[in-house]
Amino acid sequence: MTNERWYYQEDINELFPTLKDICSEISEDGIEIDEIGRRIRIVTPPSLLSYGERIDILVNDYKNGVAVTIEAGAEVWFNITSDPDRYVRFIIDKLNSIYSGEKID
Repeated sequence: MTNERWYYQEDINELFPTLKDICSEISEDGIEIDEIGRRIRIVTPPSLLSYGERIDILVNDYKNGVAVTIEAGAEVWFNITSDPDRYVRFIIDKLNSIYSGEKID
């Protein structure tokens, strides 16, 4: 299970739509968006080498900006070939190429 939290000095109403666009690049069919709770869940489809991954993203107000929390893991516990880190890296790298973020420990 991967868990990362990042801080951005952006308005939540600007960052959340950008994050939705980034997530739609990972999966168009396996994405659930909660606009009110500002949550995104992505379930990647199974492939030849993996049963798929689950990525949960929560966006909330934090200090004078926004905190983005990403949790990712295998869709099933016995999926030893799962690589959720690549999706977390993809989302964070894409978001950091648009906004300047800093990791929260």
